[in-house]
Amino acid sequence: MHESEQKFEDKFSQREIASVVQVVDTNLRGADVIIGSVTPENLGDLIEIFIKFRKERRQTLNEDCWEDLSVADTVEDKRKRNCQPHAIQCDIQGAQDATYIINKLTGSENSKENLDIQKIVLFFEREVKMRLNLAEFHRVDIARRIGDFKKDGSYYINEKDRFAKALPVLFDLTEDFENFNREKMAFLSQEDLKEVQDDLSQLHKLSISNFQDLESSFYEEVCERLGRLIYFDWDMNIADLQSSAENI
Repeated sequence: MHESEQKFEDKFSQREIASVVQVVDTNLRGADVIIGSVTPENLGDLIEIFIKFRKERRQTLNEDCWEDLSVADTVEDKRKRNCQPHAIQCDIQGAQDATYIINKLTGSENSKENLDIQKIVLFFEREVKMRLNLAEFHRVDIARRIGDFKKDGSYYINEKDRFAKALPVLFDLTEDFENFNREKMAFLSQEDLKEVQDDLSQLHKLSISNFQDLESSFYEEVCERLGRLIYFDWDMNIADLQSSAENI
């Protein structure tokens, strides 16, 4: 653990740290105790602390709730708690849920030969990658929002390298999304199909050269669009996932 991470954990409660990281939900209300200690340089450590305790909490929840469930019941329970990702806590929790199911399935002796298992694993592996990629963009958005609050543009500028590194991953994932769901997209309503196509088109146009131009609309143009694709990926495939789970 970095020394700066330890200082945050020693000085502030998990709730106070969350009040800064969950800025989409909190708008930094009640965060004035800690916000003065946040800088562009130590924000990353604070987010790492938040991610760590969110993952641990979710893993404990899944062990308590899913350990004795069948695969079909586990997938069904995930469906009930699933939502369109809107903030970094949704990314982390969703990825943790999907990882738990992957580990549960690949731990069986015949997992590599069972086509139903492989179908479910393939889907959730993509979900993990998409959610973790979205988490990188949500980190940029957290910095942007805190910078707006503190009237300090360096928070956003400091995230330019993170944005640049996340873009190639995003392009690979959206291509995979299109290839995997090409036939299923034909069964979407015209409204939903237009939304998916528009999101894919706009995400494909992203480049490091328009990073500065995105500042005022980063959440809407990047985070919301990728979050919707994750939702539609789930929505278009849940029937097949449940059918495969029932066969296991």
